[in-house]
Amino acid sequence: MDTERCVVTITDNGVGIDSRYLEKILDIFYRANTETQGTGLGLYIVKDTVALLRGKIEVQSKLGTGTTFTITLPNFVAEAGRLN
Repeated sequence: MDTERCVVTITDNGVGIDSRYLEKILDIFYRANTETQGTGLGLYIVKDTVALLRGKIEVQSKLGTGTTFTITLPNFVAEAGRLN
């Protein structure tokens, strides 16, 4: 148990993302794969929300294997307790 932060890990077993696209997939309207539907907004919204919460998002992927997203958010309740 970590009282300082919340870590959420999401893993899929999809087609994966080529390493040359990993830095761009969180950009607005960016789509690394034109074979699937989507607008390129979803991951951008996640990135923006995580940033507003002072967190971070990390992406690891391997073609043909899948992708893992790790989101780390600070525990604001613990922070508030330290301020009192």
